[in-house]
Amino acid sequence: MSLALLGLAQAVDAVYGDVARGLGLTPPQARLLCRCLSNPSVGELAGQLHCDPSNVTRHAERLATRELLVRRNDEHDGRIARLSLTRTGQDLVEQIRNHATAELTRRLDAAAPPLPGETAHVLRELTERLTREATAPGQR
Repeated sequence: MSLALLGLAQAVDAVYGDVARGLGLTPPQARLLCRCLSNPSVGELAGQLHCDPSNVTRHAERLATRELLVRRNDEHDGRIARLSLTRTGQDLVEQIRNHATAELTRRLDAAAPPLPGETAHVLRELTERLTREATAPGQR
């Protein structure tokens, strides 16, 4: 079961990479954008993405240049930088979600041989949940 879930996770990650590139983003940029819905700090985001804060800062600067997010000092602690999406960034996150869900659904529907109805339903539901979780604010 764990190998099957690992394979599913890798397939979902590959789809997200394809979707990101199709929308003019690198996969790390898309992951970062999708995590900015809750206005995280750079440190919080680094923890969620399992990387160094300097990596988050570098990607955030590039995304800010494209006017997809803004970096602001925390209102309670000016030493903390928070990231929030612009309207354009919010629209792009919605596109990422929609394209990824559509592509994963297409791949499930095209499975050969066709999956039994119940299995296909469970996989579609799991795909939708994983897609929501992958782009939900504050998730690890």
